[in-house]
Amino acid sequence: MFLKTGYDHLLDLEEDISDRLLDMDLGSSGVLDIEHKRGSRLWTLYPRDNLEVGPELEVSVQKWLDREFGGGLFEMEADDTSAVYILMTPRGKSHFRMASTNHDRSISLMKFLSRVARRLGVGEHAYVVGGAVRNWILKEPIKDIDVVFDSIGAGGKKDSHWFAKEVARAIPTNTNVTTNQYGVAIITVKGEWVLDGVDLNGEVIEIANSRKESYGGAGGKGNKPTDVQPATIEEDVNRREFRFNTLLMRLQDLAHGPEGAEIIDLTGYGKSDLEDRLIQTPVDPDVVFSDDPTRMLRALKFLLRYDMKIPPDVRASIQRNAPKLRNMPWEAVAKILVGDILNSPKARMALMVMDDLGIVPVLAEMAQEVKLFSAYLT
Repeated sequence: MFLKTGYDHLLDLEEDISDRLLDMDLGSSGVLDIEHKRGSRLWTLYPRDNLEVGPELEVSVQKWLDREFGGGLFEMEADDTSAVYILMTPRGKSHFRMASTNHDRSISLMKFLSRVARRLGVGEHAYVVGGAVRNWILKEPIKDIDVVFDSIGAGGKKDSHWFAKEVARAIPTNTNVTTNQYGVAIITVKGEWVLDGVDLNGEVIEIANSRKESYGGAGGKGNKPTDVQPATIEEDVNRREFRFNTLLMRLQDLAHGPEGAEIIDLTGYGKSDLEDRLIQTPVDPDVVFSDDPTRMLRALKFLLRYDMKIPPDVRASIQRNAPKLRNMPWEAVAKILVGDILNSPKARMALMVMDDLGIVPVLAEMAQEVKLFSAYLT
């Protein structure tokens, strides 16, 4: 049995894949031995205990690959009763090359931002939050990083705009800094900037203030807050949609990257939710989904991408709040629905889950009422 991949570099790729293969859980199908020559990108898996290659083993390995790396990235072909060839598809090669590039950019930015924050003496008050921390724990590639600055913890006189201006001054090329009405400072790199061998020309760095938000009632009237106020970092994490996205790493700890950085779990449940693959909200799910009904679709996205589970209270809340999707801008719904759900290799399963949650009838009504939404779906 052979596994051949098109990865270039990702968390010391070969060791990462070998470790994951050694931990492969095939249920009752059996155990596999592994041979690998460094640099060959070829892993040979030998069934033990006189295990024969057959349909049961093929299905078990394919399910494991889909769960670990994502569906559609590998294809399998049986040779005889002793070997199965597992090859990365062209889609897989593109996926992992892009993931590797984004991951390397994100790690380089973490280290740079850490150095700037430490020099300014605010490393304890600036954090990487959300998806980057989640993916680091799950050993998934980091797509981008979200930075939050605790202006209250820093004394109230320094905020995201101040920190963004200082970061921009440290970047050895042209930049542009703007701050929107939500207190999110946006740095755009407008020239060549090679950092750790990675070209960051065109990179956009967003730094938000820790904040609390109001969405103007329980009607699900939009996916943007109507009122934003400064808040502590503890208050900030509770405005996020799911507990596994509240996890933090201080920039103070990231000068050499996330290896060894403390994972801060202010809710006390973020890490365990990841371990249990549980989609749970930090506050009442009715509030979370009323504030921004597209979060219900994001729950589906995470269910598909990371093989997660929706607990009964969150499931019941989605069923109650599903009609509020009709109050959303159709573009916001379509972006998640098509990009993250319908284009997933598990789209058929997603449709069944959405139907059970009462989302499919709502989307059908939207398609009838909004011609542009209907056209986008087709």
